[in-house]
Amino acid sequence: MLPTQLLDFTFNDFDAMTAGHDEAIHESEKLAVLTGYWAGYYSGMGRKKPVKTILAQMERARNGGSGNRAPDVDVDAFLARERRFKKAQAKAKGRR
Repeated sequence: MLPTQLLDFTFNDFDAMTAGHDEAIHESEKLAVLTGYWAGYYSGMGRKKPVKTILAQMERARNGGSGNRAPDVDVDAFLARERRFKKAQAKAKGRR
């Protein structure tokens, strides 16, 4: 994705894209935990920690313990920045 394409997103589009990316990273981490568990299982390592426990700890850490995703973005500042970007983009297109 090009930076100019990123500037064309609305806040909701950008938020959805980053949430989807976060979800994909989280799924990759889960697969890494499972891979590590089974690698340890078949190599004969002792004292294996249950996978459910590890995944539950990951979920708690991801959700901040509350289970709700709180908005951490100042929407007004984002919209003002978006307006400045659009204005600069239009100005740059005018110089071509």
